[in-house]
Amino acid sequence: MSSVRTLRPGPPGQQARARYRQVRTQATATASEVLSELRDLTGHPPPAALVRGGGRRAGRLRQVVQGLLQPLHAARLLIGDRELLMEALLPALLLLGFCLGVGFLHALASDEAGLLWPLLKTGLSSFAVLAPVPSIVMANHYGRLCAQAHERMQLGPCKPRQRPLISSAMIAGRQLVAVAVAIVPLSFALHLVPWLGARVAQVLLLLWALHWIVVEALDDGCVDAELPREPAAATEPSEPPPADWLPWFLWPVHKLADWLPGLLGAPLRFVVRRLRWLCSPWHKEITLIEQNLPVMLGFATTTAALLCTPVLNLVFRPITVVAAVRLLGHLRLAAQAPLPVAPLPAAPPAGESEPH
Repeated sequence: MSSVRTLRPGPPGQQARARYRQVRTQATATASEVLSELRDLTGHPPPAALVRGGGRRAGRLRQVVQGLLQPLHAARLLIGDRELLMEALLPALLLLGFCLGVGFLHALASDEAGLLWPLLKTGLSSFAVLAPVPSIVMANHYGRLCAQAHERMQLGPCKPRQRPLISSAMIAGRQLVAVAVAIVPLSFALHLVPWLGARVAQVLLLLWALHWIVVEALDDGCVDAELPREPAAATEPSEPPPADWLPWFLWPVHKLADWLPGLLGAPLRFVVRRLRWLCSPWHKEITLIEQNLPVMLGFATTTAALLCTPVLNLVFRPITVVAAVRLLGHLRLAAQAPLPVAPLPAAPPAGESEPH
């Protein structure tokens, strides 16, 4: 029997007041449920909470909230560990020192009055422009930070993932091309739909940006297994994806290519193969997102809010990196945890027959 009461016919003002009271009661109950989840999850919930919950709706809500809180757990870990905090702030401090040095030289050569204002203006503008550079130049430093955070959180033995500088630059360039090109076929198809297509395409582009923010964060939070027999948290880009792997954004184009006969579908099949190869370095991260949508939705929200903050995004980047380490470790532990088994019914007493 439904818990929502049916409004009785009456004057319009009385119906509006009754409807308002009903909506307010439902909103209060939802807010109380969310606050209860926050109180539970700000502690140390078991890793299985990321993939399993109580009921279907409550379980998904709990996973979204857990994803939202991953950066909060990471920030608390960094603040409470001085060594990790200094390692986290080192890239931002080095870049800030370099930019202030450039600003100081510019202020000396400038004709503007005073020294402080030209120094700060040039230094901070340079810092904002060069903020993405440390993620490439100091990728190995972030890898060591991930390994240290992995050990601090007792997620198992590991070693930092180290790459040559040229490899990090090539992967960053490949990701830039993938972000710019891979969504073009689906976006173009949506724009062909009159009136509604352009609006759906805008929503798709927003989801596309969130998707790649999470992919990059998960890729930054990867570590290598210390022991050969232990499954690694992520794979190197040189490891090919499974033969049947296809990212979600290529599903419609792939279906359309299969539907079109012969030469008509050949160009689309070529596009699917090329885009699949372009996105193959991140096939594990993309698969994780597809398999854990609720928790990734929460994680994407807070991660995007931190990384899209102007100037401070480089300072917040270690928080998202450590949060990704925690999220990946808990997802791996949750996948390894045994599923709950329902208790067997009690056997009937001797001499009694089971009911038919």
